[in-house]
Amino acid sequence: MSDPLVTVYMPTYNRSKIITKAIMSVLNQTYTELELIIVDDNSQDDTQDVIMDLKKRDNRITYIRNTKNLGACQSRNKAIFQAKGEFITGLDDDDYYKENRVESFLKHWEKKNTETQVLFSKYIFKKSNDTYYYPKFLIKKKLKAVKNTDIFVNFYLGSQVFTTTNNLRKIDGFDPLLSAWQDFECWYRLLALGKAEIVDEYTYIVDTSHDLQRISNANYEKLITTYNYFINKHNITSQKELELIYSRLHNYDKSFIKFKPALRKFINSPSRTSLRHLMYVIRFSK
Repeated sequence: MSDPLVTVYMPTYNRSKIITKAIMSVLNQTYTELELIIVDDNSQDDTQDVIMDLKKRDNRITYIRNTKNLGACQSRNKAIFQAKGEFITGLDDDDYYKENRVESFLKHWEKKNTETQVLFSKYIFKKSNDTYYYPKFLIKKKLKAVKNTDIFVNFYLGSQVFTTTNNLRKIDGFDPLLSAWQDFECWYRLLALGKAEIVDEYTYIVDTSHDLQRISNANYEKLITTYNYFINKHNITSQKELELIYSRLHNYDKSFIKFKPALRKFINSPSRTSLRHLMYVIRFSK
């Protein structure tokens, strides 16, 4: 493999105050054969001005502006189907990369198992007081290969993965009918092509230190609709899988917590969080 082009896609909307950090984390990668495709979902602030100023300094940036708000899925898909890279990965506009992220993926790809079609890394949450949280299931569990039903237990892959552009096109990218769980559902389909391997480095920072709304924010009705859409689209009938998928809702609000999904999650992935959810529902069901 000799210096293949890697595409990074980034949807954005009204992020002029913080997007520069995300963009520069791509442009400052140790691996330089990159294209960054930014799809502006009809921002109403000065996001366009910020991006165009950076584009003048680095021609690896491609800027696309939607004439109306289309949502994150359609914006990502625009980039995916315009990408010129052999490989592709994504970045949310309020997060950022460590400088060796792309290089570490490419090095691992050369030695991956033949059945592996997806790579993912460990990730860190940056909080408002400049403290950092490392998801414990990524630390304790010795991950080797992850198949699509494994993400029902824990969403190991997170919001971004590394794969070939052709793979994402094979599955038609992200489902625009989803208003939540967009990456979760997309990775589930992507992993039907082959397993995922972890690159054992922390190279992605989920930045929650700002006061802007994150794309992943969702309300009760939206989440219930998403859950039902997912299980119907993929014809999930196994009681175990239904309960594990439902247990994802527990992380949003305590009103979602039910005994059987909480027990199932604790059995399959014992942790302080799953124990806390189980004890909560036991306590208030009396």
